[in-house]
Parts: sequence; structure tokens; C-alpha cells
Amino acid sequence: MRLIMYVLLFLILVSQGIHCLQCHQDERSALLQLKSSFTIGTFTDFYDCDDQYYESTWRPKTDSWDENTNCCTAWSGVTCDNASGHVIKLDLSCSRILGTLSSNNSLFFLNHLQRLDLSRNDFRGSPISSKFGQFKNMTHLVLSESNFSGLVPLEISNLSNLVSFELSSYEISATAEMEAATFKAIVQNLKSLKQLLLASVYM
Repeated sequence: MRLIMYVLLFLILVSQGIHCLQCHQDERSALLQLKSSFTIGTFTDFYDCDDQYYESTWRPKTDSWDENTNCCTAWSGVTCDNASGHVIKLDLSCSRILGTLSSNNSLFFLNHLQRLDLSRNDFRGSPISSKFGQFKNMTHLVLSESNFSGLVPLEISNLSNLVSFELSSYEISATAEMEAATFKAIVQNLKSLKQLLLASVYM
């Protein structure tokens, strides 16, 4: 009986060792499309990310995004769920990204995202897409210091699991705005919200 138990335990350990978490092909494609939709700027174009709030080597995270490697285990800034393999966290902070972020960007195909950090890049005054409101599992959304503009969409108030929302900017030219109705909806609807950073956002 004991021998059988040992054999079963060995088989379980072997099967776990063989298993390697693979990301979903559609999410890999979406990430590669996201990468191709931007250019990478020079160091001098961006804020200093090497401070107490941001840990960064200033190497663009997307440099490691190779279509021939596993995006769950080899791509910087990408975290997958251990059980499902879906991409649940995307951290592109301090990645020297230059370019606009439109509503048809492949970023919005990543429906399982729980954490998204796009801070300290330059999205060239892109409007904040209403599609950010479709991430029903989102708990942390960070868009600070990334040159977004226009109105914060009311759809943000649909993110019922949101714990933290950051849209701060310390640039004089910051042009993001939030209408009173949107602010009210966020406060009323987002019961889990613990942190709301809106420095320099016009109210």
C-alpha cells in the first residue's frame, strides 16, 4: 500500500514538473499587436523612473516580447493566472512607450486583466477610452504621468472590483478632466475603492 502511495506521489510530482504554463494564443497575438502599435522613445524623453515609487532599469519591457517564447514565463511585465493561463497583470510602467492608444487597440482584447499599469509613458494626448470600463475583473488601474487627455469616461464607474485608480499628472500641460457626474458615480459605485489619485485632473 505504501509503495502505491509513493508511486502516485512520484507521478504527481513528475506531471507538475512537465506542465509548463502556456499563455493563450489570442492573448499572445494581442500583446504582440500592442507592442507593434507603439514606438520606443529615448531616455531623455521621459521622467526619471528610478525613484522610491518606481523600480525600473529603464529597459523597455517589450524588448523581451518575442513571438517564439512563452509570454507567461519569458515576457517582462506580463503575469498569467497559474490555473487558467490568462494574462491577469500587465505592467508597462516606465517602458518609454510613444504613441496613441485608441479604442480599437488590441490592449482591450485582454479581457481577464486584473491589474494594468501604463504609468510614465507618453500616449500623445490620447483620450481615455471608454473601453477601460470593460475590464470587469480590474482591481488596479494606473494611468498616471502618461499624457492622457480629455474626459475620464463614465464607464470607469463600471469597474466594480476596482481597489485603486491613478490618473495623476504633475505636468502643467495636463489636460485630463473628470465631470462631477463621473466622480459621483465612481464614489457611489466602486465600493472596493481604497485609492483614488487625481492630482492635476481638472474637476
